[in-house]
Amino acid sequence: MSFIFHPLIMPTLSMFIVLHSGTALSVLQSQVIKMTLIIMALFMFLFPAILIMFLFITKVIQDIELHNARDRILTMVLILIMYVFTLFILWRIPQLTRTHVFFTLCAPIVLLLLILLRRIVNPSIHMSGIGHFSGVVFIMILYYGAAIQGVFIASVLIAGLLGTSRLILKEGSWQDVGIGFFTGFLPTLLIMMISNI
Repeated sequence: MSFIFHPLIMPTLSMFIVLHSGTALSVLQSQVIKMTLIIMALFMFLFPAILIMFLFITKVIQDIELHNARDRILTMVLILIMYVFTLFILWRIPQLTRTHVFFTLCAPIVLLLLILLRRIVNPSIHMSGIGHFSGVVFIMILYYGAAIQGVFIASVLIAGLLGTSRLILKEGSWQDVGIGFFTGFLPTLLIMMISNI
């Protein structure tokens, strides 16, 4: 469960939903949609995954699950740099609107919050990923009238299953799971609400 709904997949999956939502945000040339998703898949999923493997092979980090706090922070900071770089690339695609870019901005903001919160709590990164995804789907329904209520219900159910699996695997407490989810969900809502002002 934790591998299938890995947090690195969630930003690209979220944008896939936005670009196939049947709303004004999905009215783009198919080439632009493909290019956007390819860029996000490369810089927000594939390259970060390769980076983690590289850091593990070169023994910079102890394991790919990032159990060590120092390893986790180092990796998150490097991935944050890739996320910000992705944001600048997408900003330069003229067909993408300000709203598309704001949707992309949510992932680096959530990641930055996770890094900062690590000093006081231990939010689940997996739960923040599904929280971010749920937030994107909720905003698409609330502000853009997307008929994807089933996707939202599914995301909440998946969040419940994912949270339960994190607890069974002893990868965190109820507090870690709850804070993780809302660290992904609430900032996404806030950023997108600001983008609609």
